[in-house]
Amino acid sequence: MATDPIERKLLKLQATSLEKGRFPLAAACGDLIAHRDDLDRRINLLGAAHEAGLLRNSLAPLWTEWRTDETAWLDRCLARLTTSDRDHDHWAVAAMLGCNAKLALQAAQRAGLEIFSLRHAERFDKPALHIASLSMPSKLDRIRACVVELGWDLKTHELVDCARMRAVLWDSVSVVSGSEAGTGTMSCFLRSQLPYGSWRNPQDLFELKAEWVVPRAASIAA
Repeated sequence: MATDPIERKLLKLQATSLEKGRFPLAAACGDLIAHRDDLDRRINLLGAAHEAGLLRNSLAPLWTEWRTDETAWLDRCLARLTTSDRDHDHWAVAAMLGCNAKLALQAAQRAGLEIFSLRHAERFDKPALHIASLSMPSKLDRIRACVVELGWDLKTHELVDCARMRAVLWDSVSVVSGSEAGTGTMSCFLRSQLPYGSWRNPQDLFELKAEWVVPRAASIAA
């Protein structure tokens, strides 16, 4: 019988996941139990747990246990999202939730991403968000490739809304207060949100309205 509290938690989560038909999460548990110190497998487990609908009270103990070095955690998540065209890597997107936004923005810059737009977003019953849209540098005015979005709670600066797109193709775009705004299409869209929610879409509308734009100097993204 396992004596380590984390291993007991993983074994219990694996059994529960099998019972409820959450087979990707059960597989992630088994893989991590066999390789307890592997960073990628820890990212997989937290991403799979969020995708399966587990809430903060279940995830927070694992956040505390595994994200003692939040910078290294974010660096690895963003490396997975930028060093290859991992359109399927929803787990790396979800595993950033709950991290500090300032650290995440710094990690994104180390990964080679640059902010091309910063916007404000309201929520019905929670504090508003700022959302930074980042991509790899591009010489093409109407294309943004390897797009990552980081959205944070304005009171806590906690990441609560993260996304990744293979590319954004602008139909029309202008620059407003240093941010790109316009309409276009996005491909291979992955999104995760706290307290729950995961979405995938092969292609959809991409819109950043001029009135949503936040000046960089008014944000922690400055």
